[in-house]
Amino acid sequence: MTVHDSELDQYGVVHNAMYVVYIHKAREEMAASIGFSMTSIARSGNAMAVLELNIKYFKPLLRGAKFVVKVRLVQIKGTRILVDHIIETLPNREVRAQTITITTPCTDQSSHKHAPVDLL
Repeated sequence: MTVHDSELDQYGVVHNAMYVVYIHKAREEMAASIGFSMTSIARSGNAMAVLELNIKYFKPLLRGAKFVVKVRLVQIKGTRILVDHIIETLPNREVRAQTITITTPCTDQSSHKHAPVDLL
């Protein structure tokens, strides 16, 4: 990925909200690469919703920076999925931010009850 001007705050660094966009995109791409479709989950009446997100910032991303978001599935426990993300610059792989955990419950949109684990 590349940092674009529209993603910067008034100080010339990536706005903190953009990190959430970056990790969401990376998580969707990782899921798609293993045959897991967010679209098919939504069509089935279920939803993947972020319950908790903790980000530790080490150093800001700057205008034009090239970076990668590494995604690691930590645990599936019941209906919750814990995922870690690390944002690194390219080509030197300097860590800029890391999510401590993301806890994502899978719920039925109509009843708001947890969906079955086999959906995952």
